[in-house]
Amino acid sequence: MGLMKKILFGDDPAHDPIRRSWREAASERVSAFPFPIQTKRKNRLGHRPYWDPFWPSAVSSALKELGIEAIVVNGKYCVATNEQACAIRNRAEAVHKQRIAQWERRHARADRPQS
Repeated sequence: MGLMKKILFGDDPAHDPIRRSWREAASERVSAFPFPIQTKRKNRLGHRPYWDPFWPSAVSSALKELGIEAIVVNGKYCVATNEQACAIRNRAEAVHKQRIAQWERRHARADRPQS
């Protein structure tokens, strides 16, 4: 087992100060971003796949477009203020609708019979 794994997952008391400092640093960083934005959303069609495949990329695109700093905690983007979270959600909704419309147009053409 490598040193990093020994420190992270081992139970050697010699590594306790390192684990404690890492835990405190992570806690400090996460506490600066208290407003989460879900990256999973139930599929609008109500069948497989369970999670909407367009939503995660819509949130990511909204973050990039707005230039807001975010961190990922347990699969969710987290931002510093509620206003930022609302702005990202609103922009992600718009991007999500655009992508669904594009997908539906593309697949509507594919479903038409060839003459």
